[in-house]
Amino acid sequence: MSRAGVGFVIEKLFTDRTMRIRFTLDPIGTVADLFLRGADLTRDEMDVLCRTDVDLWYIADDVRAERQH
Repeated sequence: MSRAGVGFVIEKLFTDRTMRIRFTLDPIGTVADLFLRGADLTRDEMDVLCRTDVDLWYIADDVRAERQH
């Protein structure tokens, strides 16, 4: 398992709104692009990331909104 690669993708999806929207519309293409940009991922890790419920990546937005209130 490549913790650094998985961590890189998770950080991108939590912090980069544009990446998150792109992932919502095209998870396979987005993960493939991140892999090509250097995210060290195994096939299994890519598969799991692509199958992840996209709502998970929007939790950070919800937390930020709650802090502002």
